[in-house]
Amino acid sequence: MNNSLDVNAAPVAEDVIILGEPIVGGTLIGSYKYRNASENPEGNSHYQWLVDGAVAAITLDLLVTSAYQGKSIVFTVTPEAVSGEIGATVASAAKLVIAGFQNITDEENENSFMKQHGNFSFYRPEPSDRIFVSTGGAFSLIDGPTQSVHVRGQNDYGAVVPESIKSYLINNPATVLFSTERDFAALVPLGRQNQLLAWGIDIPANADLSKLRNIRSVSANGNAFAFIYNALTSENRWLGAIGHVSNGGVVPDSVHLRLVTDPPVAIYSAFQAFAVLTTAGKVYAWGNAADGGTISASAQALLDRMVVKRIIANMSAFCAIGADGEIVTWGNVGNGGVIPADRLETILDQGGVKSVIAARAAFCAITKGRAKAVSWGDAELGGNMNASAAGLATRGNIVLCKAATWAFTMINASGQAEAWGVANSGGTIPTNKASDSHVVDVAATFCPSVKDSIESYFQSAIINSIAGAVDDNQLQEKADAFSNELKTVSSRIVIGDGVVTAYGNDSSFFMMAQDEDGYTNDLWVWGQANGGGAMGNDIRQSLMASRIRSVYCTNGAYGVIVAQGNVEGAVLVWGATLAQLDAGEIPKVPPEIAQFLRSGIIEMYSIKRSPPVRPTPVRVDPSFAARHISGAYVLWGGNVDNHVFTPPPVTPFQPVTSAE
Repeated sequence: MNNSLDVNAAPVAEDVIILGEPIVGGTLIGSYKYRNASENPEGNSHYQWLVDGAVAAITLDLLVTSAYQGKSIVFTVTPEAVSGEIGATVASAAKLVIAGFQNITDEENENSFMKQHGNFSFYRPEPSDRIFVSTGGAFSLIDGPTQSVHVRGQNDYGAVVPESIKSYLINNPATVLFSTERDFAALVPLGRQNQLLAWGIDIPANADLSKLRNIRSVSANGNAFAFIYNALTSENRWLGAIGHVSNGGVVPDSVHLRLVTDPPVAIYSAFQAFAVLTTAGKVYAWGNAADGGTISASAQALLDRMVVKRIIANMSAFCAIGADGEIVTWGNVGNGGVIPADRLETILDQGGVKSVIAARAAFCAITKGRAKAVSWGDAELGGNMNASAAGLATRGNIVLCKAATWAFTMINASGQAEAWGVANSGGTIPTNKASDSHVVDVAATFCPSVKDSIESYFQSAIINSIAGAVDDNQLQEKADAFSNELKTVSSRIVIGDGVVTAYGNDSSFFMMAQDEDGYTNDLWVWGQANGGGAMGNDIRQSLMASRIRSVYCTNGAYGVIVAQGNVEGAVLVWGATLAQLDAGEIPKVPPEIAQFLRSGIIEMYSIKRSPPVRPTPVRVDPSFAARHISGAYVLWGGNVDNHVFTPPPVTPFQPVTSAE
């Protein structure tokens, strides 16, 4: 170390990298290590994000917008010492911005119960940045300023990092992270290639690291990681995997052989199985044989005659959708892996499907023809409709459909809404809220029921889009045209000058209507009061006066990031409380949690476990984490210590990896 003071020594920026995945909607972080021969501290270094060579931002963080799709992003830093010396500008390697993970559409990701953008997740897709990820009881994050990986949580959920991996990460900073329910993985630059490092209860101790290199993309299910190589390996393999051997951790030779001349484009996940979609639109699977890892001979024959365009997954079954709307299912027989003949006939008579939506153990298809709804799977958990839902499904014109864990809800173009599945977990929409014991009244001031309120909102939006007086025939014609225009159906629908979006967790549904500027027009909740199906009047008033930027879910709670006047990044929550081992209330102790959540939150994450097959009185213990603009993380809920975690500062010469 040079102990002399040399104010003329120029600073140097080293290890300049981009943290995060360059996916539209995600956030990238520019990261580097500041060096100065005379230990002169860093001053105001200068940053630039270049998109196809043009300056897009001069901050450390960059929100990836749709305008950047298909373009090259580079981060540059010009280091400056506190005494004014300026070093040479250094650029990161370029990253190409893509619209979605492995070209898996937002519709596939949203409509699948197991989310399909790489990480272990359900209810809501986790943020695509992969800077913070979680298992069912631990979290891992990359700190941009120090390029350190930090891991906290329960030991049997990946919090114990092997010493060899700690050492590797000190010398080779990770750029993205991944997780299963009990394991973590980090992707590290390695010259012109990269290296995947994995640890946790499902990861074998003798993994061959040479087989975990030169990786294009990584997917996770509940027990394993699967990945696509950048190029065909010397062993004629496009795919690799690591994790629980029986649940997807080993790719069979039969799958490898099929892919040699028909390379993979995407990997989809159920909880204990994977499915791969090829360039030619063919599909193959591996993992737990009963839960999606084996495709029957008859189903495979149908798949081989199709050009598959989309795949939807629940926890234990897959549904492939062909170019003409035809479908093929496989996986757990009772959970939707086999579609009954009468329901398949209805779908075929309607010309196939527009979309398929998955709950934990059931599917619902929206047909092409008249946009009817057809469900199958576990009868009690959404596979069979109640009489009211079946009537609406038969009439068709369904424009929105959302699954919670054990229930579905749908709305037709006229705004008529129904739900089915487990009644007190969102499967019944209250018609008279004052008499429904498992919800609280959040809208009865304006109307007698949630159903009436939703219908009134939709019809007002349709009427406002028609000039002059409107009669019933015109209203129906407009609704029919509205439904016919939709090519796909999901949990979000643009109607009039605004948008309606639905969300669900284990116990409830939450739906919101926003205008074109993002202000809240209306809110609806139903289901278990202690699982998000009730909203206090204070929360409702705050949300009605805010612009809701994003919504997040744990097993029994909802969290939202809102803009309130000139304040961005405030957080509101409701649902299962801290006493119920969830995150539906903000802790009063320590007080800095509430202080940090009042403004400056730029992203939230959920630390949750897979729900049981059926509802149970025993609760899991999920949590929320929120990333503050300062770089601190706010954590609260059932499986974390309620606190604000600030990645500890380190000298540029001693990066650390922590695991406590």
